[in-house]
Amino acid sequence: MISDLKFSSPESLGVRSEGILKFIRFVRENKINLHSFLFQKGGRIIAEGYYPPFDESFLHRLYSSTKTYVALAVGMLVTEGRIKLSDTIISFFPELDTPEVPELMRLCTVEDALMMSTPYYPAGAAEVPDIKNPYASPCHKPAGALFAYGDGNAMCTSVVERVTGMYLTDYLRPLLDKLGVGKDTVCIKDYHGGAWGGSGMLSTLRDFAKVAEFVGNKGNRHGEQLIDREYMERMTSLRTSTLSKNFYSELTTYGYGYQTWITPDAICMRGMGAQDAFYFEKSGLLFVCTGDTMTDSDVSDTRLYDAIKYFIVDDIGEPIPEGAAYTRLQTELKSLELPRYGEAHSSIESEVAGIRYTLDKNGMGWSDFVITLNGDEGEITYHNSRGEKCIRFGIGKYLKGSFPETHYYDMQRGVPSGRELDCLAIAEWLEERVLLLRVYITDTSFGSVFAKIAFKDDMAALSFAKRGEFLLDDYGGYALGRKADS
Repeated sequence: MISDLKFSSPESLGVRSEGILKFIRFVRENKINLHSFLFQKGGRIIAEGYYPPFDESFLHRLYSSTKTYVALAVGMLVTEGRIKLSDTIISFFPELDTPEVPELMRLCTVEDALMMSTPYYPAGAAEVPDIKNPYASPCHKPAGALFAYGDGNAMCTSVVERVTGMYLTDYLRPLLDKLGVGKDTVCIKDYHGGAWGGSGMLSTLRDFAKVAEFVGNKGNRHGEQLIDREYMERMTSLRTSTLSKNFYSELTTYGYGYQTWITPDAICMRGMGAQDAFYFEKSGLLFVCTGDTMTDSDVSDTRLYDAIKYFIVDDIGEPIPEGAAYTRLQTELKSLELPRYGEAHSSIESEVAGIRYTLDKNGMGWSDFVITLNGDEGEITYHNSRGEKCIRFGIGKYLKGSFPETHYYDMQRGVPSGRELDCLAIAEWLEERVLLLRVYITDTSFGSVFAKIAFKDDMAALSFAKRGEFLLDDYGGYALGRKADS
C-alpha cells in the first residue's frame, strides 16, 4: 500500500521510464499548470514530482474530487447498516417533508443522489443557501433517469452528517487513520456550516493518493475489507451514462458510478483545475496530480488522461532492466518548473514603467494603474472600489506573495476571510508591447487571473480573464487607459 511509502523503479514493475519522460515533456510543452504528480503501482511509488514552490507537505484544494470522499462516507454507513441505498433522501429530513415538496423528489433515493441522477437539472439545486426548503425546488425528471452533474452531492453530504451527527471529515477520520492519511486533511465548510462535500477537501498529494488507491482496491486494505465489497463494486462501476452532447471522450462522457467517474479502463476522481486520480484497473497503475488549469480550455484532465494511457499504460508489461531513461527520469523529477510563456524583458520597459494610466469606466471598477519594474521583480498598483491595491510579481519568474483583497472566503464558503490569500505572480512579455501578467491564488482556494496589457502610443489596453470558484469575479473584463499626463 502507498501508505507504507515504499519506492521502486518503474522498470521493476513493468513500467517504462521513457513513457513517464514523454508524459513530463507533454505537460511542459503544452504548458499544463501542474503542481505535483505521482505514479504508483503495486503499492509502490514509481515516480513523484513537485513543481516548486509546491512540495509534499502542501495542502492542496481537491475541488470535486472531494465528492468521492463523500461516497466513501456513505459506503461506511451502508457497511454499518445505518442506511440503505434504497432509502429516500427526504426520509432523513422529516421536518422538510412539506406539502411543497414534489412527489418526484419524495421518490429520490440515496443511490439516485450518489449517481447524480436526482429529479433536478440545475447543478447545485439543493445547495442554494437562501432557499428555505431545497427539496421544494421544481423537478424536471424522474429520479434515477438521467445524469446531471452536481445535483446530488449536497444531498449525500447532508445525509452523512444528519445520520452520524458528525462533521464529514470527523466521521471519515477512523477510515483515514487506517489509510495513513494525515490529521491535516480537512474539508472547508459550506454556507450552512456543514462540510462542503462537493468541493472543499484539502489534502497533500500523497494523502490524496492513499484515498485513490483505496478506491481502486474496492475498499480493501492489506486484505481487510473496510467498506462493503458490493457497495464498492457498484461505486466504481458504470451506473449511468454521462454523455450529454455530441462530443466524446473516455474521461468525461463515458460514465459515472457513485460520486466517481468511470472510463472503459479506469476509475477516476476529478477535481476542477486538475485535481485528478486515475486508477487503471487492468494494469494497476495509479496516477494522481494537483494543479491549477482553470484558465485553460478546461480539457487539461482529458489531455492528461490520454497522455498517460498512450505514453505509459499501453506499454506496461513484465519487469525490465533499468537503463539510461531511468537515470534521466530522476533528473527530470528534480528539475520541474511551472510553465513560462514569454520573455523577461522588452525594449519598451522604460517607456511604460512608472507611468500612471487613467482608465475609462470598466467592469472591473479600476480607475487607474501604474506598473513598476525593478530588476527581476515588479508590481502593478491600481485603484478599485475598495481603495488602492498592489500586486507584486516576478519578472520572468514566479514570486510568492498575497493577493490584495480580503473579501474572498477561506474556511467557509460565503464568509469573507478578512485576510489576503497566498498567491504566485509572474509577468512576461508576449510581444515587444504586450505584457502578460499571471496571478495564481494558492491558498485554501485556488483561482487565477490571466491578464494581457498592451501598450500603444499613449494608450494601454487591458484584457483580464479570471477563473475561480466564487472568487475573482471582479478581476475579469476589459479596460482602455491613457497616460495621465497626455
